[in-house]
Amino acid sequence: MTETREDARSVRAETVRAAPAKDVSPAAPTASQSARWRYLTLAIVLSATFMQLLDVSIVSIAIPPIQADLRASYSEIELLVGGYLLTFACALLVGGRLGDVYGRKRLFMIGMAGFTATSALCGLAGEPTTLVVARLLQGLFSGLMFPQVLSVIQVVFRPAERHRVYGIYGATLGIATILGPLLGGLLIQADLFNTGWRMIFLINLPIGIAALVLGVWFLPESKARDARRVDLLGATLVTVGLFLLVLPLTVGRDAGWPAWTFLMLATSVAVLAVFVGHQRQRSRCRCADRHEVPLIPWSMLRRRAVSVGLLLNLVFFLGVAPFFFYFIIYLQTGAGFSALEAGLATLPIALAAAVASAVSEPLARRLGRSGLAAGCVLMTLGMGLIILTLHLEGGRPQIWSFVGDLIIAGFGLGLFVSLTTSVVLTGIRNDEAGAASGALATMQQAGGAIGIAVVGVLFFGLIGANANHASAAQTATLRAALTAATLPVQAADEIVEGFRACFLDRANQKDLSATPESCRLAQQRADKQMAHASPDVKAAVGRAMETASRNALAKDFTRSTAQTTLYEVAVFAAAFLLVLALPRTDPTRIETLPPGGV
Repeated sequence: MTETREDARSVRAETVRAAPAKDVSPAAPTASQSARWRYLTLAIVLSATFMQLLDVSIVSIAIPPIQADLRASYSEIELLVGGYLLTFACALLVGGRLGDVYGRKRLFMIGMAGFTATSALCGLAGEPTTLVVARLLQGLFSGLMFPQVLSVIQVVFRPAERHRVYGIYGATLGIATILGPLLGGLLIQADLFNTGWRMIFLINLPIGIAALVLGVWFLPESKARDARRVDLLGATLVTVGLFLLVLPLTVGRDAGWPAWTFLMLATSVAVLAVFVGHQRQRSRCRCADRHEVPLIPWSMLRRRAVSVGLLLNLVFFLGVAPFFFYFIIYLQTGAGFSALEAGLATLPIALAAAVASAVSEPLARRLGRSGLAAGCVLMTLGMGLIILTLHLEGGRPQIWSFVGDLIIAGFGLGLFVSLTTSVVLTGIRNDEAGAASGALATMQQAGGAIGIAVVGVLFFGLIGANANHASAAQTATLRAALTAATLPVQAADEIVEGFRACFLDRANQKDLSATPESCRLAQQRADKQMAHASPDVKAAVGRAMETASRNALAKDFTRSTAQTTLYEVAVFAAAFLLVLALPRTDPTRIETLPPGGV
């Protein structure tokens, strides 16, 4: 009975990402394979887990420095985060099955080598396009590597050992998630070897190289019995469909929404519809030979828990990654935090999520699907409190201003993430577990990618829309400061008008760090007006202009962040309604994931 329960937990734990194929044949370790050897194997594969999750969260901290250094546009920085999530999501669909067919060690080594190489390419990128392409490839290799981790654990460790190993696995997930923003801030502030933001990618190189060298000698090779061929056509269709959806949303605003962006959006719907039809046809095939199995078996979607659960996860994760994306930009660009301060300011949400994961099992036994509802409610409440804090703090929050709000949201996040896989997949057949968990993980990552594209349109659009209001609020203060500096009224009026035109153009351009032509003209006019002024007057005018710009920027970003966070409230409220559409389940049947599991 104990072993049966342990095996059931193993199946649940495999559903963390894209689990292996349905017919996994673990090879029992022999007596010669010591515990030391097995745990060295564990350390190798967990290095992949750590690196992958670290790179999901660490890049958000580096967005302002990257934008300032490479003059990246808004759409390019969206692709740095969202594009990675998208290629990772698409690779997850087939990564586990490729490992089942061609060997998990082989796929792990290919993924690790590619991930390490693209990390180097990211760290050495000299312009935005190279960095974006490298990030897309990095996500692809990450998606090939990541599903092999649980498969290798399943093969190497005996059933009686796996509970402890899954605990280590969960702890690794939690630590990587918590350390991402904080470690990113430390690396950027330390500026090791004068590398600046580049070290957040270059730090992967020693870890990746060590994992590759050790992997050659110590990782065992394994495959699944009777593994079916991978549905490459289905994988291609869903990848193309998602890219046709995300790309125009990402670049449309910067490009001025030309006709081709709407054509791509319409085509994405058609391609995804073809994918659905292909999966239906493949699911109905009862051929005797070894045809490709569908990525998403149609019979599985007839279960309301699965079909509603997939939609629920898509909607919920439309808000998770996007929140970190724009909120960290606000903290650094609007509130004036350093990268390290921004990492510390967002640390409470990660810590609270880890605590919620640790206590989720007893809560799951009592609440069942209500635990997911509670998670959505707490996320909605946390986002609402952030909006309130933004209004109360104005443009100059302290590093601890959002602690309470983020703890509430973090506890909701940890509760939802820890319970969602088990609640959604409770009662699913073992032969569908791999496909279901792969679809679930893909929905989560795709939701993050789509959400970042949508939030990019909203947040950066609001920065431009709120610019006039933000600069107008500084007009009286700036004019008074210029008058106090003994400038003539006409000169003060001309400088104020130049300031407003410059601020408006800067807020509406693709790259906030670039200098618009109106700003150069305003500076020339100001210099002309002060041609005969004393150094003290010029210094006073310069200080007044700098203060007005800083305050207007803070007001613009604070207002835009508060308005964008209304999107978060709407997303998590919609997720709550979807939870109510899930079928009721017996809470005692729920198997929670290891703490920190996503």
